[in-house]
Amino acid sequence: MTSRNVLGLFNYVKPRKLKAKHQTDEWVFGSYVETPSQREDGLWFSALLFRDKERTIFGALVCLGKELPHWDARQWATRVLLDQEYRDSQVTEDESLVKLWKRH
Repeated sequence: MTSRNVLGLFNYVKPRKLKAKHQTDEWVFGSYVETPSQREDGLWFSALLFRDKERTIFGALVCLGKELPHWDARQWATRVLLDQEYRDSQVTEDESLVKLWKRH
């Protein structure tokens, strides 16, 4: 995340439709974007974010580049929900992520 006090665009994301046995409210998902004009490096910042409902585990899949990536946030949220090994690999202790979730 950025070190400046930039407020990018945040949207909640719902996983794709899941079978009843996989449905849970344990995880919350969101997408976050900062435009090049909001950043000192002039690059797009895009992240797919997740946290547990107790706000003790936080994770992100981050993309930084000259173009905004085209990804399916709902599909990514579904993978995080269903694949614990993948979810664990995306967990972070980045304090800026914790601060961002405090607003949402």
